[in-house]
Amino acid sequence: MTDASNGAPAFVVRAPSATYPVYVEWGALDRIGGRLLETSLRGPVYVVSDSTVAWMYAGRVEQALGKAGLESHFYTVPAGEASKSLANAGELYAWLAEHRCERGSTIVALGGGMVGDLAGFVAATFLRGVAVVQAPTSLAAMVDASIGGKTAVNLPAGKNLVGAFYQPRMVAADLTTLRSLSSREMASGWAEAIKHGLILDPSLYRLFEERVEDLLDLEPEITEEVVRRSMAIKGRIVEEDERETLGRRTLLNYGHTIGHGLEAATEYGSLLHGEAVSVGMAAVGEIGHTMGLISREEVERYIAVLRGFGLPVRAPGVDPVSVLAAMKMDKKASGRRINWVLLEEIGRAVVRSDVPDDLAEATVRAVCSPDD
Repeated sequence: MTDASNGAPAFVVRAPSATYPVYVEWGALDRIGGRLLETSLRGPVYVVSDSTVAWMYAGRVEQALGKAGLESHFYTVPAGEASKSLANAGELYAWLAEHRCERGSTIVALGGGMVGDLAGFVAATFLRGVAVVQAPTSLAAMVDASIGGKTAVNLPAGKNLVGAFYQPRMVAADLTTLRSLSSREMASGWAEAIKHGLILDPSLYRLFEERVEDLLDLEPEITEEVVRRSMAIKGRIVEEDERETLGRRTLLNYGHTIGHGLEAATEYGSLLHGEAVSVGMAAVGEIGHTMGLISREEVERYIAVLRGFGLPVRAPGVDPVSVLAAMKMDKKASGRRINWVLLEEIGRAVVRSDVPDDLAEATVRAVCSPDD
């Protein structure tokens, strides 16, 4: 992976199946037409968004594409996770066919993780593959979902059960879109960025400790640096383990085993993804400490950072039995054992499959217990 400057991409991801530039800048949506041309992508451009994001940004994107001489068409799905379905994928296929989308066309996913997953999956499968560009408008999508090529839709039986690995041709993260997010949505995204520092980059983690107020205020320079570095960590891991077969990409699941269990137990209705992951990271910190891997001091340090960004570290009232049942069904389990990501210290993570069942159960029950 290479870094760049002076109007060039923030960095370039060089995965086995694809190489693509990643732009992280204030005003990226206003430059997206020119960026497409620079990346040898042509029209027509089919922009997929949701009802909330389209209302705010479709006009800017349409203007930028028109300025570059690119024909554009816009498709909107209702906001919310329910839109990430096979039924909506089918309707999008029909719309693309009606509007004569061809293999040489480009699909742009304009929105958060749900839009990126849906549009990416459709791009991977329509005409056996149409170029897709990720234009994430949420912090969580920027630092996580937009990079790496994981695309999917949900089934009634579970999330992301039908999907494909399909790398984007470009990522354009416009930091100005963060100003429209609620504090809760921002906190959810910060959880994923903090995770990247915890598992691989202690110097990035220290910025979260030392610059909390500046990051909460979206001070331009430090926000751009932290988002860029967090996205670059995700890109580097994707280069090393694109399809999560070598164990390296598994590190990105820090906090997700319990986090996904919490989401499933609450039927994806009361916790944002980053909030559930935050609780999961606090919980596995306790597991790691109990197993003698990480000091109490370091666990308390990063729990304090999570709280500083307005993130929960417990989930009182959630049914622990339902959480434990969902964990056993998680895709990260291998055979009958769960592959746990634990910290040996801040900035160094390991994958372990020897966490005792009674320790995992006790930890889940503790984070779900009612407040005193």
